[in-house]
Amino acid sequence: MRFCAALFIPICLFAQEPKPATPPAEVDQALRERASAFLQYQVDGNFRKAFELVAEDSKDFYFSIGKTKIQSFEIDEIVYSDNFSKATVRATTSRKTLLAGHEIEVPGLAADSWKQEDGKWYWFNDPKQAGPVAFFPGLPAGGDPAAPDAAVPKFLPKDTSPEAVAKAAANLIQPTSFSKSGARFVAGKAGTEEVVFHNGNRGQIKVSAIVRRNPPGVTVEPSETFVNALADVTFKVSYTPGGKTPEENMVLFEVQPFRSVYTFPVTVVPAPPEPK
Repeated sequence: MRFCAALFIPICLFAQEPKPATPPAEVDQALRERASAFLQYQVDGNFRKAFELVAEDSKDFYFSIGKTKIQSFEIDEIVYSDNFSKATVRATTSRKTLLAGHEIEVPGLAADSWKQEDGKWYWFNDPKQAGPVAFFPGLPAGGDPAAPDAAVPKFLPKDTSPEAVAKAAANLIQPTSFSKSGARFVAGKAGTEEVVFHNGNRGQIKVSAIVRRNPPGVTVEPSETFVNALADVTFKVSYTPGGKTPEENMVLFEVQPFRSVYTFPVTVVPAPPEPK
């Protein structure tokens, strides 16, 4: 879906600042109900009803962009800001698409922006993160894997066997990659892990690194950076002893303009016992 989600996946200008306190229960419930309704309208293909949940200053944007049904969704996390008047709703989604004549289901992560107006929550498009949002990073705006050859990336195979299609799908839906799947540290022992992020898209992107729930001792540098087309950037994930750092942590790498989110687990294991 081009207006709120991208594969993997939404949101720039996040810094590693402490998250606000827990929102009032009624505020959180109201947003979850509105966000769930908005996503359910996308499952139903009822974009007219979804339009009613769009902020006034974003209605033209919503009206003008392409819209695609999703198969399912599940809200994973809500991050609030501006004294609980704005929020980012992150959800796991899936949709079906045709690739070389074969229907495949593609997972994704949505990161939607919401704000309060007259006491109600509305989806909105932040101009700071405006851009050609596409479900498939790397495709031109409006591109579709089932489109004519001129609109399809050159790496689609002429061989349409299930094996070739699966391989092409992996290339298509994973245009960005990491040099490692996570970082592991020993409690009480400072350390730094370097992870190389590769931009496989045919254009510049912006990547923001967010330490989920900001556990003490876990940091990422840089917190945000631009990455040129088909280029690499190195992020340094560090652990510094002090305070109580949970064993399981998560870094989110959010990519603009696709509003996609990549998860990078960070594990802090107990120190081994001293030999006797």
